[in-house]
Amino acid sequence: LQVGYVVGGTVGGIIAAYLISIYDWRAVFLFAGTLSGILIPVVFFLFPESIDHLMLQRNETALSKVNKILARMKQRPLQGFPETEGGAAAASAKLTTLASREYRARTLSIWAAYFLTFFALYFILNWTPKILVDAGLSVEMGIGGGVIVNAGGIIGSILLGFIASRYSLTNVVALYIALAVVSMIAFGAVGMDLLVLLSTAFVLGFFVLGCTVGLYAIVPNLYPPSIRTTGTGWAIGIGRLGAIAGPYIGGIFIGLGWERAQYFLVMSIPLLAGAA
Repeated sequence: LQVGYVVGGTVGGIIAAYLISIYDWRAVFLFAGTLSGILIPVVFFLFPESIDHLMLQRNETALSKVNKILARMKQRPLQGFPETEGGAAAASAKLTTLASREYRARTLSIWAAYFLTFFALYFILNWTPKILVDAGLSVEMGIGGGVIVNAGGIIGSILLGFIASRYSLTNVVALYIALAVVSMIAFGAVGMDLLVLLSTAFVLGFFVLGCTVGLYAIVPNLYPPSIRTTGTGWAIGIGRLGAIAGPYIGGIFIGLGWERAQYFLVMSIPLLAGAA
């Protein structure tokens, strides 16, 4: 599922390079905005609600919707809602619930993992094209380097899904993050050879985007259905703070005239904490 995000980044990068070569940067925003507009009715009319969420509503309308979804999945319809375990009430979908004693440790852990991983990821996604242009490539080739990072992420994400079906997801994601650290240091250290740079960018995307996809898969296992969306939204939101901080701080280092090896080494340090 999450590979769709990476595929969109790859295809979007290819289209962006084409549009910029013919028009200017405004064409990219116009094209992307148009696609977003088209998706509004698609999501509104065609996307079903999750069965877990509908089961919490426990009324005839929700039961009808559940059975429609089950029919599409070629499963037997329900005659009624199953009893909840011990009659337990659903947890309230509030921030205070996420911070309660029961969920506090996992909430803070996943927030930290998202922030630290997005910190490095969005530094890479935002700065790689510029870094490649500064290395002597054209603007189109620089964008192409960003596409290669995303292409590596597609392969890495699919492979992560395959491996995680056999081993612990959290262990696999932690390993991916650790290897992302190695690939960041390698990308900073390699010379100006175009083939080596782009090959290392592919490996970089393989692990950095792969571990990010893994984080999306971890969150639903941390919370019950009643607060799952709230928990996921907050984790991604905290991650976006890292997505702001990473490119900004990395830009400061680049502006200070640091060598590529230096700032990639420093920017990989948050990933070590994320792996932990």
